[in-house]
Amino acid sequence: ITILVSAMAAVSSEVGTRVEESYELVAMPRWVAAMQRVPGMAGRSRRETNRGMQRTLGRIKAAAESGHDVA
Repeated sequence: ITILVSAMAAVSSEVGTRVEESYELVAMPRWVAAMQRVPGMAGRSRRETNRGMQRTLGRIKAAAESGHDVA
């Protein structure tokens, strides 16, 4: 079982709202840990996670700037 804890934080100011997403890998199966040692795999996984977080933040930004209620 892979346990990934994800968090979002929003800070408002007179200029706008800053939203940040972060994650912490708490536990992973041994085979996943072993794959992380294969050259290029850890970087690839990290890049994919970061791209996914950027997509999520982009969607939040688009929804916020559109003025529509997204539920």
